[in-house]
Amino acid sequence: MAQIQAESEQGYSNVSTSTLVNLSGGLVSIALLIGVGVWGYKTLSRDVSEVPVVRAATDPMRVAPEDPGGRLGAARPSSPARKTKPAPPKRPSWPPPNRPIPLPR
Repeated sequence: MAQIQAESEQGYSNVSTSTLVNLSGGLVSIALLIGVGVWGYKTLSRDVSEVPVVRAATDPMRVAPEDPGGRLGAARPSSPARKTKPAPPKRPSWPPPNRPIPLPR
């Protein structure tokens, strides 16, 4: 493995790359464990009564206006289908056979 030479006033010290990687990985692992512990404690110790409750409104959803204004429309038939003509009866697209066709055996 590669060796990092760090020069100090007292002399040379050898610190390998794998040692630095191992130390940084250990520090990150410890930080994650502490974070998970704090999060778990906060989750378990929170007060459940702080959850907001949404209640239904007591006033009416729609209110009719006192003076709606406007004018009445013209009288219209109750169903627009009454003004249409009935459809002609459907005819087959080919003439029916004169005698029944026997089934194969």
